[in-house]
Amino acid sequence: MNVIRNTWQPKSVALLVGVVTVLAIPAVVQAQSGNPITLRYGFQQGQTFAYRVNITADRNDHEDILSGVISYTVKSASNDQVQVSYRGGLNRNRKNKPSANTGRRPFGGPFGPGFNIPRPPSPFDRTSLTGTIQSTNQITMKPTGEVVSLEGTSQLPYLLGNLSIMIFESLPAEPKNQWTVEAGVTITNKQERTGPPFFGPRGFPGSPFDQEDPERRTMGSDNTSFAVQETKGDKVVLQKTYRLNSPVTDGRGYDINGSGTWVFNRKLGIPESLDFKQTFTLRDGQTTTAIPMTVSYSRMSEEELAQHQQEQQQ
Repeated sequence: MNVIRNTWQPKSVALLVGVVTVLAIPAVVQAQSGNPITLRYGFQQGQTFAYRVNITADRNDHEDILSGVISYTVKSASNDQVQVSYRGGLNRNRKNKPSANTGRRPFGGPFGPGFNIPRPPSPFDRTSLTGTIQSTNQITMKPTGEVVSLEGTSQLPYLLGNLSIMIFESLPAEPKNQWTVEAGVTITNKQERTGPPFFGPRGFPGSPFDQEDPERRTMGSDNTSFAVQETKGDKVVLQKTYRLNSPVTDGRGYDINGSGTWVFNRKLGIPESLDFKQTFTLRDGQTTTAIPMTVSYSRMSEEELAQHQQEQQQ
């Protein structure tokens, strides 16, 4: 179990063949004048809420789809901080595009009809991400959304961070209609072991690919901006824009640019939904890979949550 305990905003993210950890200190630096509103997380002890999550990454020959349900239970709440228990995980599916070459030979080739040519593993398709399996995390956070500690991990690919804290945004301490959260980030990348079974010259199991790369650290910046668009009763609709940038270090650099709509429920004191589009860009040597993505979630009603829990028990 990975336990993070500090005063920073922990944002652990998995990227390609490595595990990338981003630790950021959020700071609200911009405000808009005129009828500012107050947004606060209003957790109540025993409160339970859940979301349906859907993430799609548009790859060259297929769509990488992650979807599932995540749920939260408030263990304790005070004016200073709250403790929330998270449970959930996303199922990962591949949807081939109609024009994609799947490696199937129309006449079977030398191995007979219907034989599929094995494809080399993609560095994007790691299987050790805890966000793609059912897991539990314990979250301690402030009423403004700053995560004080995170026990457990639920890492997602494409620098999406921990699934368990993805819905929680940093809110300004004072009433504001526009604010920006800026942070310096440190990205630590460590190679994951891959490759088929292999026996070395002394007969010991191993792999020619099992040489672990040393950790690589890249400094960068993280910027998230919010602007209130409108209020609909208890719901506040905000425009969210996000940018992550790290310069090329040791031949590799990363960029994320995106925008969308985040809705906050003031009556319940929790996020309502997110509809977001972004582009993840990897610069690796002379190669640049850009992946358009959509990230969305929506809060489940009490009836939907009760039905989901019944299905889980069955």
